[in-house]
Amino acid sequence: RAQGGRESEKHTPGTRRGPFLAPRHMKIVQMVYGDLWPEMIDHIKRAPQVTLKVIIQRLEQKDAAWRKARRDMNKIWNDVYRKNYHKSLDYRSFQFKQADKKALSSTSLAQEARAARRQALHNPQLSPSFTYLMRDEALHLDILSIIISHLPDLQASANSHSNSNNSSSSSNNN
Repeated sequence: RAQGGRESEKHTPGTRRGPFLAPRHMKIVQMVYGDLWPEMIDHIKRAPQVTLKVIIQRLEQKDAAWRKARRDMNKIWNDVYRKNYHKSLDYRSFQFKQADKKALSSTSLAQEARAARRQALHNPQLSPSFTYLMRDEALHLDILSIIISHLPDLQASANSHSNSNNSSSSSNNN
């Protein structure tokens, strides 16, 4: 006799007593029945033939619903994949956009103009730089208004740049 029990209750590896559910089966019951899964496991232990028929019907219903949901979602996912495919091929567009934005900013254009002017001053052959024949006076006024509207911004950025250089040089002197 086994300790504290009858011979018929002795459990040896590889044998099962009564209805047995593997962890994967219990997980499936838990997914289908939610918070009521312990009660369903109890019903399986009490009346497995009746309960398993009900559970199998419920699993078939759930399987059909999940397959339908998957088909519906596949349509949406395929549409998203199609829309994003060409964007995924252009993986460097972000860097190009950043470089263009930086190169076309008013500050970089002003610095480019200053550098060209300095180069023209040092090289007399380039002296008549930025000389263009424009007979339309309205065009002159438009260019002047653009320069005047950007002049405070350029002066502010130049002042902040010179102030940051002065503060860094004064901190180095200390």
